[in-house]
Amino acid sequence: MQNTLPGCNFVLTDYLHYCGRIHCNTTTISNACQACPSGTRADKTSICKPCESPATVYDYLYLASILLCMFEIYQHQFPKSKRQKYGAVLTGPHFGLSCLELTLSTLSSVFYYSSNLQLYTCKNTQNTLNLSDFYTMFFDPVDPETKSYINCTTEAVYPLYSIVLVFLANCLLWLLVLRLPAVVMFNLSTRPMIFVLKILPLAAFVFSISAGLFYFTFPYLILFFFMFYSYSKLAIMRNLMTIKVNPTKPVKLKFGISDEVSKSEILKGVRKINEKGEEVKIQASSYGFEVKSYGKSSLYPGRNLSPKAKKKWLYPKLIVTRIWCSEAKKVLNVGDMIEPHQYLFDDLHQKENIQVYIEKSKKTSVFKLWPPLIHCQIGITIGLAAIFQNLPKNIEFPSLVKFTATIFIGLFVTPVCYFLLHSFASPEVWDLNFENPKQLADKLVEAEARKDRYADFSDDLWWKVCKPIVDRF
Repeated sequence: MQNTLPGCNFVLTDYLHYCGRIHCNTTTISNACQACPSGTRADKTSICKPCESPATVYDYLYLASILLCMFEIYQHQFPKSKRQKYGAVLTGPHFGLSCLELTLSTLSSVFYYSSNLQLYTCKNTQNTLNLSDFYTMFFDPVDPETKSYINCTTEAVYPLYSIVLVFLANCLLWLLVLRLPAVVMFNLSTRPMIFVLKILPLAAFVFSISAGLFYFTFPYLILFFFMFYSYSKLAIMRNLMTIKVNPTKPVKLKFGISDEVSKSEILKGVRKINEKGEEVKIQASSYGFEVKSYGKSSLYPGRNLSPKAKKKWLYPKLIVTRIWCSEAKKVLNVGDMIEPHQYLFDDLHQKENIQVYIEKSKKTSVFKLWPPLIHCQIGITIGLAAIFQNLPKNIEFPSLVKFTATIFIGLFVTPVCYFLLHSFASPEVWDLNFENPKQLADKLVEAEARKDRYADFSDDLWWKVCKPIVDRF
């Protein structure tokens, strides 16, 4: 609906009349239309009225998402190697000062705009916000008499626009008040502080342009960004869950165990069925343990082959899956990765003792791995809560259902999806398929002959052979 109001002799619409008349005193209202002062917005009668609409849950979630995004941006002040190694940098003086700066900036901004810890916002006649409310400068009306634009640019979404800019300004202020003296006094690195000094103006510029778009789309942006971002965190957590330790010296394995339990296990053997249906004894049982391999089945003669031959037909990894010998338990644990010896599965060259290199695994507590994932889970929860708050009126759920679904999905959707897709990211575990020891010995002879055959084949020899061909062409 369009109307023409006294003192505003130009056509206005109900949702775009950002020009208003201000109160000169308690009884007098100005006739000239102008931009409403901060904290007020024009109503249906084009009079600037104070903003008295309490902020909704959606508004608070919007501000919380801004704070969470700034926390994630602050993480980039640390080296990329540390973030990739631990998932997130949550220790150190710069991290502590960053958290203090963000906390003080948030509190000072909220206290500045709130009344009794309650934020009051400007809304339109339907108590909602439109995308145009964030960009009032594009809707300045034209005076029909002077044919010129009337400047009515104002903050129609007070304080959802200015509070973020004030928050970023407070971040800069507390950075200079807290971080700068700490860097000088304690001789800290200046790289994180310089990064924040550069990123704050850029963040303010990007927000001033995209504030309206972000307000209406942040639930989906936050939800999908932190959901997929948390997958990378879980991958890092999986790597940190098992810490690899490489002893500098090889461990000694004894052949022909003397205790009765091990003898019974060796006599019983660990048997697999090959393609012909014949039982094949796993030779590793003679040393009191069993292994499995990541990768397709093949033979691994050990360190005596060239790297090229190893890549062609050797096991990439051998992991101990079962130990029944007391002697082997002294030097091995289930989950240790071993580099197989050439006599480990060979009956033709049995030795009493062999030495193998191992890589031990050490488990890390889950409670130490979870903190880098917390802010991702909070982001997912904020996105889901905002989506539930913004549902159409014809789709309503009880508050308890919405609260339970938000918390449950926000906390567990990422781990559940990760473990469901885990099989696509992990190599298949194959059981060892040992061949006849005689065939193993033949392959070892062939490999050694191949190694001797190409021992004298150097770059100089290759160049002598190929140089005439290169010169010809």
